[in-house]
Amino acid sequence: MQPLETSGAGAMRPNPWCRALQAFLILMPFLHAFGLGAWAPVPLVFAGSLLIAAISFGAVGWIWLEKSDVYLGAMWLFGMLAITMHRDYAGEKDLNHATAVLFTIAVFYIWMRAWIFRSRITLEQLGAAATIGLLVSSAAIVLDFWLANGPGYYLADVIPYSTEDLPLALVLGDWHRPRGLAAEPGFSAMVFEALGPLAAAFLLKRRSLLLLCAPLIACGFALLFSAGAISALLLTVLILAVAGRSTAVKLLVIAALATVGAVVAFGGELIVSLLDELVGRKVFDLFVEGDVNVGEAAGRYEAYRAGIEMFTTYPFGIGWGMVSQMFDSGRALPGLALLTSRGLLSLYLEILVSAGLLGFASYAAFHIGKIRRAASSSATEAPYVLFGLVALSLHHAFVLEFWFPMLWFYFALTDALTARERVTLGQAPTGSSESISLGRPPLTGSELGARITSHEVAWDH
Repeated sequence: MQPLETSGAGAMRPNPWCRALQAFLILMPFLHAFGLGAWAPVPLVFAGSLLIAAISFGAVGWIWLEKSDVYLGAMWLFGMLAITMHRDYAGEKDLNHATAVLFTIAVFYIWMRAWIFRSRITLEQLGAAATIGLLVSSAAIVLDFWLANGPGYYLADVIPYSTEDLPLALVLGDWHRPRGLAAEPGFSAMVFEALGPLAAAFLLKRRSLLLLCAPLIACGFALLFSAGAISALLLTVLILAVAGRSTAVKLLVIAALATVGAVVAFGGELIVSLLDELVGRKVFDLFVEGDVNVGEAAGRYEAYRAGIEMFTTYPFGIGWGMVSQMFDSGRALPGLALLTSRGLLSLYLEILVSAGLLGFASYAAFHIGKIRRAASSSATEAPYVLFGLVALSLHHAFVLEFWFPMLWFYFALTDALTARERVTLGQAPTGSSESISLGRPPLTGSELGARITSHEVAWDH
């Protein structure tokens, strides 16, 4: 057996698809910076270009469908059916959103799954690229913070961003929160949730590199002041600890919670003020109708209240993009009031309103299935994948942008790990009852000999 990219003589060099996948992770923080348009962020353009290249090289046979993908197809179709039910109110926005949902699933999930598997990328290689991505993102955040609170302008005033909707956010009085390479601080924080677990797996084995990189990465994350990311990460730790079987881990979590409680109780006015800014304001906006609007856009309280009203009025959905269409056209569906927003500020609420109860149930079955698959995987990489998947799942309760790559990447990574485990058992990655092959060519003898090692995948040669 010869491992993939080891330091020993004669080791196999990473193939171009592996290097391209590493480049994708490095580019992941560029959610809005240098984007070609609202629907064409850098990660989507890059991944889509690689898909076109794969098709050009005759690699379309790499792609396979899992049976669980049917749930995603059903979700999308229920949203399309809802559009036809309300076609008198439909317009360009409905078509744009429906196309964007389908393209995002195709590129960031279905193609990404095949790309990860066929690239033969290892956890070490993923972690190295994720570390570089975090360093790039952190450097941009630190620079943005200095520019915003020093000279008085943002990175967005220097380099092109794909949107002009760049809300200003203040914290601790008059300090400007940096956006980094995304339109909002919370979006950049989600990149940390995605790349962080992979980078941790890489850096924890390299103490000197960890000491060198950790200060910049920690500083970048802290300067975002993201209540959503902090809450998602803490809840993920709590959920996984409680769900685990290790008594020691549970006791460690209890001790950590007690420490946090002590800091809050005895931390003084600075800690209290910071918690009020990060948590208190968010809770107030969620449950109290007050200062909930940002400029002319609806805040969370108004958006969530309107979303619930839309669902109860139209339980079978109003169609993809209808919220945005109503906002732009000024025409609301019967029984609904106009919402001063192009979205509902929550991925799950948007799916519930757009595709209705049946579409949401289909998506929930898909999403929960991926979490269960990651939790049941025996691969060494699985705990890192599970952590990132759960954290991103929690944060998307407060973030709509379905075209962001982070969550879909983790869905794809979960499936790719499962496919590699099938190969370990001597099966084709699409040969189980959970997969449907799309004319996929037979595996070579070397691929049939694949196995999972402590931190990488190896093939017989």
